Amino acid sequence: MRNGRFKLFVELGDDAKGRRIRKTKTIVATGPRQAAKMLATYEVEVYNSVHINPEPRHQLMIKLALVGD
Repeated sequence: MRNGRFKLFVELGDDAKGRRIRKTKTIVATGPRQAAKMLATYEVEVYNSVHINPEPRHQLMIKLALVGD
């Protein structure tokens, strides 16, 4: 974005239809380094507030591999 604004995305995996589940937040930061720190904080906040598996795509790939055999 512009004027020191950054859009943060946190991926939460896929839903039943295969669409990505994402949480977003727009922040104001002085630069990319500060934005990266704020992203790490936001990611922890999202993962702690939602009960999810941190690597759902990995498990999905394992399930697909097992079905294919």
